[in-house]
Amino acid sequence: MTVNNNIEKHYSFIKKSIDINSGKGSSAYYSRVRHPFKAWSKPYPETTGYLIPTLIQLEKQMGINTNKYVESCMHWLAKEVQHADGAFPSLYADNTRLSLFNSAQIALGFHAYAKKSDQYKAEELKLTEWLAEHIRKGGKGIHYKGDFVPTYYSRVVWPGLLIGLKHEHEVLIEGCKKLLRTLLQRIDKTYFPLKAGFQGDIAYTHTVAYTVRGFVESALLLGDNSLLDLCKQQIDAQIQVLQFNNLNFAGRYGPKWKGDYSFRCLTGEWQWIIIFLKAVNLFNDKSYLNLSRQLIEKMPASGFLYTEGAVPGSWPPWASYMRMKAPNWAAKFALDALLLYKKETNG
Repeated sequence: MTVNNNIEKHYSFIKKSIDINSGKGSSAYYSRVRHPFKAWSKPYPETTGYLIPTLIQLEKQMGINTNKYVESCMHWLAKEVQHADGAFPSLYADNTRLSLFNSAQIALGFHAYAKKSDQYKAEELKLTEWLAEHIRKGGKGIHYKGDFVPTYYSRVVWPGLLIGLKHEHEVLIEGCKKLLRTLLQRIDKTYFPLKAGFQGDIAYTHTVAYTVRGFVESALLLGDNSLLDLCKQQIDAQIQVLQFNNLNFAGRYGPKWKGDYSFRCLTGEWQWIIIFLKAVNLFNDKSYLNLSRQLIEKMPASGFLYTEGAVPGSWPPWASYMRMKAPNWAAKFALDALLLYKKETNG
């Protein structure tokens, strides 16, 4: 397995997604079908935000100078996209509708950047206050679909706790704990997270992994061993289903892990590999590392439809998740997984 080569390819894709916007954010996706001439969509604030930790880790671990992209993306987010009250928009930068989920994902970028510079401290504090207020209030207008709060909002809890604990913001911390308690009530007897989809129980592998990763990171931040035990049950439940299906993921799952195997959601597969790799040390079990290696080896190449280093949202590319698109967040999760795999194998 040529891990270094694949890391370089995925990073090349991310660089192109930023260069096409003159440094002002990373394009949401690449698609010659949706954008026949330019190929790239508009820059996407949410995923640009959580690309920041990946770029910083890439430089730290591989010695690749990513500073140009970190600085330009952070400046764009903090000085051109962030609203006066500290929030960030749904979808693209010109959208007037605010988004709790997107704002929380961008908080991951602010938190990572603050370890190297306090240049955007004021903007981070504004974002912290906004998150605290709106997690506490739970207003309808800032959710993905009306008043539906999906279980993958565990990925709101994680960054909320991260910056809440950093700034000792008790309102934000308690709001996150309350939301977490609500979400944990949705785990069924097979450890499947109900309501983890965009509109209900049927969820792409992407949002199932979002949900479990959010629980894992929240457990670690809170030092909650009982929650971590539950996460292990969820991880092992997914592995049991994988093993029953010859290590093939479903493209989406429903209650009791009933899967739709007519397609693959490659984005979610990379996310699960990250979770399995984290489980190696969390549970002192090398079997998760061996499983991760096998799953990485099953990943398809980008194919002729995409530029080098792209990760198609679905496989085959015309399947329903991000149809005929290669999202920037899929390449980001591939990078995260490969960097973690390299670290775990001392590669």
